Amino acid sequence: MTISEFIGTKDEKNAIKPEQWIRALGGHRSSMDYIVEHCRRDVLVLEEVYERLKPLVLDHPNKGLIDGRGGCGVCGEKKLQKRGTHITRTRKYQRFQCVGCGAWSKGLKPIEVLK
Repeated sequence: MTISEFIGTKDEKNAIKPEQWIRALGGHRSSMDYIVEHCRRDVLVLEEVYERLKPLVLDHPNKGLIDGRGGCGVCGEKKLQKRGTHITRTRKYQRFQCVGCGAWSKGLKPIEVLK
């Protein structure tokens, strides 16, 4: 079972036989077109799998900091709900959950310094 079958993506990749690769390398037009279609579908499946799994990635690059707009670090959504606190050894931070993608984050500034 592939990840796209497990998640149930709307797009699926087509299978490529070794002969098709060899014919495409030789310039066979229909084999090249088939491989191009395979690659196009591969990108669509990968994009859909990424979008479904990225809220679960703990060290995802912070999109809110990259584009400078703030909001959710995963999808950029502006609607964040306060959901308790995140406590480290020395500080306590506000914890948030994104309304758009469900990803969790913490505030940048501590709300309390622990002793």
